[in-house]
Amino acid sequence: MKQYKLLENKPVAEMENAVLLSWGSVNEILDKTIEKRNNAPYWVFYDGPATANGHPGLHHMLAKFLKDTFCKYQTMQGNKVIRKIGWDTHGLPVELQVEKKLGLLLRHRRRLHRHQERP
Repeated sequence: MKQYKLLENKPVAEMENAVLLSWGSVNEILDKTIEKRNNAPYWVFYDGPATANGHPGLHHMLAKFLKDTFCKYQTMQGNKVIRKIGWDTHGLPVELQVEKKLGLLLRHRRRLHRHQERP
């Protein structure tokens, strides 16, 4: 049976810093994977805003993880993966709160319900 080296008994923050130093600059890893594949076929991933209509939740993290899995798979297949993130509705939660505070949202919803009830 293989014998594993015992871990050092150091504080977690100290061990984490040692790992980060051994990796080098992790902030540039994504850029390097894209640059390395200049002549590779493109695979573009279009994604919407992280939270389009409310506060961030666990379901947003799960969705982001699943979507990132596809990008990483395509990168491992040798494709040049470009991520296009859209933020066109990112202000929507703020707009909804302002409309609610001004009483505009309720009038708008009542008007929608009237239109839906008509044959």
